[in-house]
Amino acid sequence: MYVIPVVVEDNLKKFARNIGCKWLGAVLVEEKPLCKELNCHNNVLHYINNYGGQQKLGYYFIKNVYTGKFEAILHSVVEKSNRLIDITPFDDNREYNIFGIVNITDVSLLSPHILE
Repeated sequence: MYVIPVVVEDNLKKFARNIGCKWLGAVLVEEKPLCKELNCHNNVLHYINNYGGQQKLGYYFIKNVYTGKFEAILHSVVEKSNRLIDITPFDDNREYNIFGIVNITDVSLLSPHILE
């Protein structure tokens, strides 16, 4: 069982730095029409082609409630007007993700799933 972290703990900050995140924080999930679950990269590219903004690649983090360890899931969000928004819907209807931005702009160069 996994949960979305409610605070950015020190061990999460360290894990994020170790996998190359240059920024870490909470990003609101604001689902947009025509966006599909598990399709964040395409959702973001479609959105910025129609409404502007920039794709930010990185990872959102989940925490294993049994082990206390974090996992990083490759993800894309939109940066528009100096604001990050996560436009991809999630089946748990979460309100935010803890998201870390990486400096890499080619999604094929990133690991899709990283364990702490």
